[in-house]
Parts: sequence; structure tokens; C-alpha cells
Amino acid sequence: MKNRKILIAVFVVLLVGVVTRLFWLTSLVVLIVGSYLLISNPVALRKLPWYAKRVKPAMVFLFIFCLAISVRLFLFEVFAIPSGSMEETLIPGDKIVVNKMIYGPQMPQSPFEIPWVNLFFYMTRDTATKIDSLWWGPKRLRGLSKIKRNDVLVFKNEPLAPGYFIKRCVALPGDELRIINSDLYLNGNYAESNRLPKVKKLRLVYSHNPSGLDRLLDSLQINRHIHSYSGDGRARELFLTTDEACRLQGKPVVDSVKVNMQPVNSNAWLYPYYRRELWSVDNYGPLKIPYKGWTVNLDDSIKDLYLGIIEKWEGETVSVRNGRCYADGHEVTRYTFKNDYYFIMGDNRHNSVDSRMWGMLPEYKIVGKATGILWSNDDGGFKWGRVLRKIS
Repeated sequence: MKNRKILIAVFVVLLVGVVTRLFWLTSLVVLIVGSYLLISNPVALRKLPWYAKRVKPAMVFLFIFCLAISVRLFLFEVFAIPSGSMEETLIPGDKIVVNKMIYGPQMPQSPFEIPWVNLFFYMTRDTATKIDSLWWGPKRLRGLSKIKRNDVLVFKNEPLAPGYFIKRCVALPGDELRIINSDLYLNGNYAESNRLPKVKKLRLVYSHNPSGLDRLLDSLQINRHIHSYSGDGRARELFLTTDEACRLQGKPVVDSVKVNMQPVNSNAWLYPYYRRELWSVDNYGPLKIPYKGWTVNLDDSIKDLYLGIIEKWEGETVSVRNGRCYADGHEVTRYTFKNDYYFIMGDNRHNSVDSRMWGMLPEYKIVGKATGILWSNDDGGFKWGRVLRKIS
């Protein structure tokens, strides 16, 4: 009876897999269920005394080990939020679940990217020389949907930094992006991401009564612990959502509230390097996001915008001599992109290191979509109000 229910469930999963064309998922389910049935009811071996004592425990351990790896590789994974770049959507201490089936799981490019299996490779003598090497090319299995604007993504960003990062996708391949006075525009239109209620910006709050302002912030439960004063000392700098700024505006102790626009700075960390004297994090672009198959002429303006990602993410070595581009000793005047790219930003817009600083993100670096908060725990204790919350 128990096995019959299992087989019915498998049949349903197979039917869903065929309809959605997720053949990798159906194969994975068949393999897992088949292994389970073999271990739990081995007709040919169950009467042998040595099987129950020696072989079966080893097979059960191997089954659980492979099942755990499969879940992390193909289905879900849990990550911790380390920084405040996504406040108020996510805060440090949140433990989030990342769904890999939505976009399709990205296959590992070396044994070092396979959970737990990589432990055996870390033990080898030449680990340090191979840990960043790629053994196989990038490959993503079919998913349930495509990446959409405003999805919250978990991704890798080597060689910029190790580990995993989380930001919001604000522009898709083919979009033309521009930031005007800290507001985002896509293809000439005001972007919906500007209206997200939890997006924060660094704002200057002017007040003639600093102590009264502190009491007001406390009464409105607005965080004032991470703050500083403006250069002239007349305004408090606070990371505020639009709603928080509106609640402060008009209060008797508040003179005015405005976004603290970041000026152009030739020494700022900004992508691309050759636009640092023209752009800033609050006035940026226009910039078209590359897509797979897009061919561009490598003239002066295009070189400035895209040569960095061509070398970093496309794997091409391009040199520039006398204003002309060369690859493998031959002059190249056109380039066709091999990958789709995405522009990502943190919800805490003035406290985030994102595509404005290091450039666009290739599709093969994306791990999955952050869908929910499991729980939240940091130095301040366990936050019951953030248990099992959906990420939007």
C-alpha cells in the first residue's frame, strides 16, 4: 500500500515534468524513488543475513548523502543575509530559502562547486591552485520561468569577491537603463522598482531641534542608530523609505527632508571607469544591457561601456592600441555577446555595492530566486515577526 502511494506520487511528478518539459526533474525523481525502493525492498537480498548488517546501512547512508546533494544542487538552498544592502526587504541575520527550480538549476563548473563532494577535493595538496579553475562550461537546466524585473536574485560574483550575494534585478537583457536624480528609468519609462515600498535612500533630514527629532524617530520606530550628520552639521543623514520620509515631512521638528544626491566623483568606484567624470550612482547612464546574440561595433563609445565585461565575463582577451581593438593579434571591429546580462541593485540604494560599481551580471552566475525568509536571528536576538515571510 505504501509503495503504491509512492508510485502514484511519482506518476504525478512525471506528468508535471512532461507538461513543463522539466525532464531533468523527472529523471531525478525516478532515480531517487528507484533507489529508495531498492533499499527498502530488495527482494533478492533481503534474506541474506550479511545484507541487513553491513550492506543496507551503507546503502542507506549513501542514499541520504546523494539525496542531500541533489536537493542543494537542483531544488533549494538556504543562505544567510550578511549585510544591509537589501534593507528593508532583507536584514542581516535573515535566513532565506533560494528556489533553484524557478529559473532552472545552474550546473556546477567544477567539483569545488558540488556540496560536500568538494570536501574531498579540498583535502588534496594542490587545492589552492585549482579552487578557482573551471572544469566544465556553464550550463543551466530548464526552469519554470524566466528572470523578471524586480526578482530578488542570489548569485556568485567571482573574481570580484568569494561567496554569494543577493540583490534585486532592475533591468533585463536588451533594456536601456538610466538613473535620473536617484530614480530608475527603463526604455524611457519610469521604472516600477521606484515604487517598491521597502526601497531605501540616503536622505537629509533638516531640523532646528535635534533632540526633538530623536524623540520623533523613536516614536515612529524609525532606525536612527546608523546615521551621521551632513558636512555642514545642520542635517541628519538617515536611510529612509519613501513612506518613512513622508511620515517625517511636515512634523513640527522637521524643517525638510530630501534625498542626499551623490555628486560626480572621478575617484568614485563606478562602472565603467571612463564614465566616472560624467556619471554618479544617482545620475547614471544611459546604458543598454547586453543580450545573447547582440552585435555591437567596437567604436570609442562602445569600448568604454562594454570592453570590461567582454574581458571579465565573456572570456575574451582584447587589447586596445591606437584606438583600435585587437584579439589574437587581429583587429576586431565588431563583437557578438555570448551571454545574457542583468543589471542589479540593492534595495538600500545608497548602501549597496552593485552593478553601478562593478558592472552587469551574466546569466550563468545566477544561482536562483530568493522566495522566502525562514527565520531571522542576529546579535539582537530571534525575530519572531520575520518567521516564514514571503520575499517580494
